[in-house]
Amino acid sequence: TFVVGTEDGFGVLRDPIACKPAVMAETDDYVAFGSEYRALAGLPGIDQARVWEPEPAKVYFWERH
Repeated sequence: TFVVGTEDGFGVLRDPIACKPAVMAETDDYVAFGSEYRALAGLPGIDQARVWEPEPAKVYFWERH
């Protein structure tokens, strides 16, 4: 799994066989990545966030607006 951050964006590519755990959290204010939910549990607004696992071999990218 690769996670890349730039000044204006954030990208994630999960390994093709998904052998490593990965979880994402999205709100209107942030996008966060962790290897397990416990790593994200203390984030503000996590109870309202969309929390999900990225699909294997799929690229996700978010841009700051």
